[in-house]
Amino acid sequence: MAEGTWAFYYLQAEDGEDRSHPNAFRIPGAKEITLSDVHKHFPLGNPSGFHFRFRLNNGDTFYWMDVASPSAVVPMVNGRVICKVLRLHRPTKKGLVLTRKPVYTLKGVAAPRTASSGPEPKRPAKYSDTPVEPKTTSRPSAPAPKAAPKPQASGESFEDFLAGAPKTATPPVDLMDGGGATWSAPKATPPVRRPSPPPPPVSAPPKDFNDDCGQTVGPVTLADMDKHKVSADGSQVYNPDLVDKSTKSDHVRAAMLQREADKAADIERARQELLARDQAKTQLEAAKASAVIALGPKLKNWAEDNGRKKNIRTLISTMHQILWPDAKWAEVNMGKLLTPNDVKKQYRRAIMVVHPDKAGGRTAEQLVIAERIFDAVNSAWDEFARTEMK
Repeated sequence: MAEGTWAFYYLQAEDGEDRSHPNAFRIPGAKEITLSDVHKHFPLGNPSGFHFRFRLNNGDTFYWMDVASPSAVVPMVNGRVICKVLRLHRPTKKGLVLTRKPVYTLKGVAAPRTASSGPEPKRPAKYSDTPVEPKTTSRPSAPAPKAAPKPQASGESFEDFLAGAPKTATPPVDLMDGGGATWSAPKATPPVRRPSPPPPPVSAPPKDFNDDCGQTVGPVTLADMDKHKVSADGSQVYNPDLVDKSTKSDHVRAAMLQREADKAADIERARQELLARDQAKTQLEAAKASAVIALGPKLKNWAEDNGRKKNIRTLISTMHQILWPDAKWAEVNMGKLLTPNDVKKQYRRAIMVVHPDKAGGRTAEQLVIAERIFDAVNSAWDEFARTEMK
């Protein structure tokens, strides 16, 4: 017989595979077997598509050890290699495809018989379309067969037998053998005492959320954070600026000082930018208020006629009178506003010119004019769409 070591395995989550009926293959060669030896003689093709777990006995129990390195030595039990294998890539099963065959009509076949074709001749019962009820005869009921006794299942699997696991011997029980014992009267059983009610549950002590349990947050413990906390705003925030720098090395102390200087410079720069934006916004609002006072009457005369709002055709045809010179808007006469589609086209062009999203780089007077035109044209378009765009 060729020398070598037997390897027993079964595939996990596969039909027809279980640990009681393992598969086997022989690994020839050295005393110490590595995972590469198992891969080399594994009978199921590409071994890289499987994951191997090897059995390792430990006293009365055992463990499964994962081995992933090809050069690692696999454990052996009772002179054998016992493993379970998991398939990593499963092939996709194709579903059942049903095709319907075409129905052909043959020439010369007699047409089916109808009621007008006359009475149908008598046909044998086996060819009749009417189901025939089977004849029933009364027979005495036979007693149900007794079920055969099931063999007692053994608690030991074939894998445990191969691994040499300890087994517990249970003596057979013969229910038919009296064993020569004589019958004796049963002994009086003591009265059953009722169990006392369980004690009331003890409430658990409240959790101490200040207990850090020796945990750390980065390089700083929770105790250090509590020592250098800042709670002026009602919260506990760790302040790294309060850390004692004298306990640090020179390069760490220099890095901490540089970080603090950079942070202070960034804060100051952001503060100056915010002040500049607030100041520019305040100046723009003041300039717009002055422009409203100066341009208010002119814009009102363009949008209204004695308190009544003008229609959209009038507004679009006179927009060039109040727009600034470089507004990229040409005069639109009434000939281009005859049909509703023409009005819709010119309305969209007007909105694109005065839209708030394109207000960048405009002066305060231009912003006031654009906002007034935008509101008036949109209001007139809503009325036009309600009455004429139906």
